[in-house]
This record gives sequence, C-alpha cells and structure tokens, in this order.
Amino acid sequence: MPFQQPLPWRHMAPESISFNEFSTKSDVWSYGVTLWEMYSVAAVPYSGIQCAYGFSGALEEGLRLRKPELCPNKM
Repeated sequence: MPFQQPLPWRHMAPESISFNEFSTKSDVWSYGVTLWEMYSVAAVPYSGIQCAYGFSGALEEGLRLRKPELCPNKM
C-alpha cells in the first residue's frame, strides 16, 4: 500500500486535481497562487472553501482568486 500524503490542492491546477496531470502550465498556475499569497500578505487562497469533488469543476467554470490590494496592475 503506497504512503499517501495530503496534496496542496489550493495551489493545484484543475487538470492536476481532476486527472493527476502535471505540466509546465500547472506549474505556472501554482506559481501564480504563490504570488497571490505573497501579495495578499499570506492570506489563505480560496479560504472558506473545503476540498471537495466540485472544487476543480468550480475552477474550470471560472472560480478565480481576486487581485490582492497590494498587487500592482502590471502583474
């Protein structure tokens, strides 16, 4: 039986959550969430949302993090 670890689902791209597919694009998604955390002064991404089956579907339907106040428009 493989050892199972919790996944950082708040940082994962929809295709990584749904299909366990990882690529350069999913890495860029994760980096974007990390930048969001930095500009929001360590706020929790998607706070108030529990990891559930529908989370990746919500991302695919357009759920996105709002631009943090400290983030410049050029970002």
